[in-house]
Amino acid sequence: MLSIQDYRLPEQLDEYRQALRRFVKEECDPLAQEIEETNALPPRLWDRFREAGLFRLTLPRQYGGIGLTAGQYGPLLEEIAHSHGTIRLFVHIWNWIGSGALMRYGTDEQRRAYLPAMVRGESTFAFALTEPDAGTGTDIRTSARRDGDVYYLTGNKHLVSCADHARAIQVIAYTDRAKGENGITMFVVEKSGPGVVMSAQPDGMGMRGSFHGAFRFEDAPVPAGNLLGEEGQGLQVALDILDTSRVFIGLSCVGLAQELLDRSVAHTWKRVTFGKPLAQRQAIQGMIANMATEIAAARALAMAVVARVDAGEQVRREASQVKLFGLQMVGRVADWALEIHGGIGYLKETAIERYYRDSRALWFEEGSPTIQRQVIARDVLAHGRQ
Repeated sequence: MLSIQDYRLPEQLDEYRQALRRFVKEECDPLAQEIEETNALPPRLWDRFREAGLFRLTLPRQYGGIGLTAGQYGPLLEEIAHSHGTIRLFVHIWNWIGSGALMRYGTDEQRRAYLPAMVRGESTFAFALTEPDAGTGTDIRTSARRDGDVYYLTGNKHLVSCADHARAIQVIAYTDRAKGENGITMFVVEKSGPGVVMSAQPDGMGMRGSFHGAFRFEDAPVPAGNLLGEEGQGLQVALDILDTSRVFIGLSCVGLAQELLDRSVAHTWKRVTFGKPLAQRQAIQGMIANMATEIAAARALAMAVVARVDAGEQVRREASQVKLFGLQMVGRVADWALEIHGGIGYLKETAIERYYRDSRALWFEEGSPTIQRQVIARDVLAHGRQ
């Protein structure tokens, strides 16, 4: 059984990754059907996440975390992405999308207040950007007016992942609409605070067991000390976290696609038609070759950009390229996997239909393909070849 206590990280990172691969196959995969049926992660799996150290891979050592860099964390997330999609989502929210802004922009007081509980797997930090009647950028409608040392928050957010496990929410809102993007601020809002109303959203086509919440803020009071970063810096904070997370979503696409390839290869040797296994048929070999090549390309692109993240470089265009290519790649690989499995792949017993559904959820984490194309095109048109 995987226990973080048996490894010294990052020195034993390769050994831990191999153990994590076994953990996914031996402990996570057998629970996939239960997650599908109950629409929740089993409590025993939650306990195993703690023992395996999965809630604290990137969190700072001074708060009980392991402090892995992006380059060290990325391959581990790829391994986790071989499992049920909701397991990957929870691990990533804890290790980046829920904690990244706090680690980079939070005050010492804020880190002490929230990070230890995250390390213990008790609660996370939800990320609330998207709005039901707007988007995620300068067209947001949520606003905050200041009165002394308190801001009063009004507006709506939705599609907030893991909202049920969050103690607090990161919320961007206009504090001065006349300043445009420089008038947006990010706040830490206690979920149980006055004026905060959460509701559950309908289940999606995949990612069973992942709760998505909607929030309504009704003149909710937020202390001035609960700003993440400075007033007017909110969009910069959000985009900074999203840039890195988009690279990690690209690696999640790689892990899921690799699992589809692994299962497809096994099936082609097992399935025999007209006296020959599918693996010996040229049409099938072509699909396998395409799958393997696209996965390798996506992995190489993602890891090249991860190295730039660790070097402290600005990677906005590159991050969107990683995610866009990853989304396109995993979509094609999922289509090929379903075609290789034939009608049996459409049945739940093969798990291919689950991976097919879960792969589509990745299209919308940290921005749709349309958003990624917009980010890339804007930068290319402004700067050309860099």
